[in-house]
Amino acid sequence: MDKININYIAKALGVAKSSVSKALNGKSGVSESTRRKIQEFVKRINYQPSPHAQLLTTGKSRYIALILPHINNPFAAEIIKGLLVSLSSYDYRVVVDTSRNDPKLERETIEDLLRRAVDGFIIVPSYKENGVYLNKIAKQVPLVILDQLPPKFKGHYVGTDFSHGSKLAIKSLYELGHRKIGLILGPEYITSSAERLEGYREILRELGLPFDPKIVFHTESNSDVGKINLVKNKHLLMTSCVCATAQIAGAMLDLLNTKGIKAPEEFSIIDFGNDTYFSTLDQKPNEITDIATKTLLQLINGESPPLRTLIKPSLVPRYTTQPHGTGVN
Repeated sequence: MDKININYIAKALGVAKSSVSKALNGKSGVSESTRRKIQEFVKRINYQPSPHAQLLTTGKSRYIALILPHINNPFAAEIIKGLLVSLSSYDYRVVVDTSRNDPKLERETIEDLLRRAVDGFIIVPSYKENGVYLNKIAKQVPLVILDQLPPKFKGHYVGTDFSHGSKLAIKSLYELGHRKIGLILGPEYITSSAERLEGYREILRELGLPFDPKIVFHTESNSDVGKINLVKNKHLLMTSCVCATAQIAGAMLDLLNTKGIKAPEEFSIIDFGNDTYFSTLDQKPNEITDIATKTLLQLINGESPPLRTLIKPSLVPRYTTQPHGTGVN
């Protein structure tokens, strides 16, 4: 049997090789009836173009690289699932890798994937990435940053409006009767921590509540949460808190349990991150991935999409919040 390739398809259908190539690669210059005939034929014979030949012909591999610092949290899982679905609808495959939150490994991974000729990158950067390196990559290949915006990055970004999320959570806890509302953040040097803190300060001013630095915490790891002092003179220093991630919220719940403090009866928790147990700020990962996909494809096609897009999260009450007043004051 003859090898199944563009020559075989052209000969079988009695059309020019150029017509087959244009039909398979979505280019103009071929009639709709011929395009349809070719597409139906290749589907019937289950023809799969060679990735190398496709790259040489179109300059595109049809592969997108997704790099995340971690994949073991609800938000990351939703991002992966959303991008797989969104990009597959545009006939793109996704290569998923993790930097393990290590800038050096992140850069090595990017360089490796560049050599493999991916068409673009969607990256949730490691915490200590300052953006200078990513600016250089964005000049070489289409790139969209998600979630964490590196301080010096000047390219395309799609993420959460963390300031708005803080305001939404604090106002909800205030309306539940809480007045001593803490904030537990990630590392101080990441931009999302600063954005959450900005929103926290602003809403406290609007509500007429004092800012108390003793109930604002920056954490490098979940183990840091266990060191938080909750009680002074038998009184809770705070009766509720907003946590930057589901992992931090989980560590906070563990701390409450070790201190014999009941949640939500005595202490309410809201987190960022779409966890299914905690009252949460839904970061709308499906909307983020949909916009990120469209932004990246516009860049691949030489268009000029919006530089920055922020998605406002929404509050989803679950099992870790209730009106204040039943516990220790």
